[in-house]
Amino acid sequence: MKTSSEKSLEKILKTAALEFSRKGFAGARMDEIAENAKVNKASIYYHVGDKEALYARVLSTFIGTALESIIEAVPDLNDPVKALTTLANVLEEHFRKNPLMPRIMMRELADGGERLPVQMKQDVTRLVELEGRIIRDGFKKGVFMEINPLNFHFMMLGSIIMLQVTEQVRKRIFSGSNSENVKKISQDIRRTSEFIVNSILKGKSS
Repeated sequence: MKTSSEKSLEKILKTAALEFSRKGFAGARMDEIAENAKVNKASIYYHVGDKEALYARVLSTFIGTALESIIEAVPDLNDPVKALTTLANVLEEHFRKNPLMPRIMMRELADGGERLPVQMKQDVTRLVELEGRIIRDGFKKGVFMEINPLNFHFMMLGSIIMLQVTEQVRKRIFSGSNSENVKKISQDIRRTSEFIVNSILKGKSS
């Protein structure tokens, strides 16, 4: 059972994520975050710190939890296709469960990553290194094309984020279409993660 302190921290981080997704770092206000989280501002400073620390905590918690889930889920690296597909699926699912993060990350990327926290940088590096080990093993075994792991990472991450942040746009564009085929295509999008993994398989097309 969570303590009252843990519950307060969880509420603060959820509220902060919502504010950052709506207004970005510059537009978010600590007073509003405190009011919407139903805590006083001093409580935020006690649990986390100032706005920069709060922003860093939101981002680091997300990617850190995702990395833990990936490391736990990725099977024996002797099967590189299964390992990379599992990694990609877990990451995509993590974004689905945290729908505010794609918007926060899009804003941060547009700002040049000025406020990426150190822990997040370290965790992303670990993730890319893991992807690199799997991809190199798959290349040696003849199942993957030769590709820079960083290229793969941004192909996968960019596709996942873009598909999620454009969900409402896709609905507005295609839901009113007179073409049943277009409606079916827009509703029957394959898992982005699996599509990206399939794109680097030798002898196969996505």
